[in-house]
Amino acid sequence: MSSTVRRRLALVVSAGGAMLVALDGTVLILTQPSAQRDLGASVAQMQWTSTGYLLAVAALLAQRVRDQRSLRAGDRRGRSRRSSSSTRAP
Repeated sequence: MSSTVRRRLALVVSAGGAMLVALDGTVLILTQPSAQRDLGASVAQMQWTSTGYLLAVAALLAQRVRDQRSLRAGDRRGRSRRSSSSTRAP
């Protein structure tokens, strides 16, 4: 795959990810009033719920990015070397 194709693919994947995050935020905002009514929650409680949800999503995304970087490092250095270093006792 050429460098130009890789860059374009990365751009498309990044734009798709940004669209999914925006859609997720939109769904969260639209469902808050009905969830507040159904649960009998205050505005502050709904804010805490939204914040907790967004923190969980951010943590999962950060974990995914870290895993991808680790896999790329393994590809560059060789998987057997990376695997043996991950199982080595401290």
